[in-house]
Amino acid sequence: MSVEFSPLVDGELGDWGAQARQRDLLLRQLPMTGEDAALAPVAESRTHQRFAARLVDGRPGPGQVVEEVRLEGRPAGWVWLGQASPDELEVLDLALTDPADASAVRTRLEQRCRDHQVRRLVLTMLPADPAHRAFAAAGPMDPVATRMRLDLTDPPGTTRGPVTLRSLSAAGTDAYLGTAVQRFAATLRRDSPWLDESESLAQSHATHARILPRGAATPGHAFLAPEVDGERVGTLWVSLCAPAGYVYDVRLDAERRGRGLGRATMDAGAAWCQARGVRALGLNVFAYNDTARALYDSLGYQPVECGVVVPIRPRRG
Repeated sequence: MSVEFSPLVDGELGDWGAQARQRDLLLRQLPMTGEDAALAPVAESRTHQRFAARLVDGRPGPGQVVEEVRLEGRPAGWVWLGQASPDELEVLDLALTDPADASAVRTRLEQRCRDHQVRRLVLTMLPADPAHRAFAAAGPMDPVATRMRLDLTDPPGTTRGPVTLRSLSAAGTDAYLGTAVQRFAATLRRDSPWLDESESLAQSHATHARILPRGAATPGHAFLAPEVDGERVGTLWVSLCAPAGYVYDVRLDAERRGRGLGRATMDAGAAWCQARGVRALGLNVFAYNDTARALYDSLGYQPVECGVVVPIRPRRG
């Protein structure tokens, strides 16, 4: 099947931008905030921030291109690509009229990568989009991480678990954050083995600076101590921007693991957030962490975004 790509011209970028923003709002942001589409200030703000960071005067930023997709000469949709490094081509979004065309589009993009010695094709797959699902299913891929959300719109239950939550002391928060950058850098290296130590550390520093520009004093963030019978058993870091909440980290002390306290801590965290007006609680789980993923699945979290990598095999011969 013949697949061709051609960059959108200036007159077409406005229509594309409106469509891409609407897709981001409906498929990515609203599921994570739990807002109604008719009144969604938090989701709309997140979409605005995402596109403000990506675009320059409404046009794709440096290293990016939006291309029309044509199959056998017929218009089939568009693909938004970004390349921040020579080794990686990222599919920032893909919109196809017919999801059945996704396999041919993926094959052509993989060939483009080979032609330019690109080693990885990356996609943040949106499970709610049939074309994204078909693209990911069209061949081998390596899962990287999944953003998930828990619906908290149902009335809270009355059963109380063994874990209670209290605010972590200033000293305890400082101690926790004092090692957070190094811990997350190690997680990044485990998740993305092509990153060296300096690259993962730089990414971790940048991530923490973006999330916590004022450190522990950044508004909307809470550092909590899960306790059992008055004894601290770990740390829970959550952010609140009602009606959305997000679990950035949950850690149990090593000697407390394997006793069901992870589930109890997550249940307590969900109840704590729900009492503060949260309707959807999100989190991120890396692909290597099978235990955490199984826990979140069993608690009712649903995937919203799935990061995948397609390793590009060199051309034979």
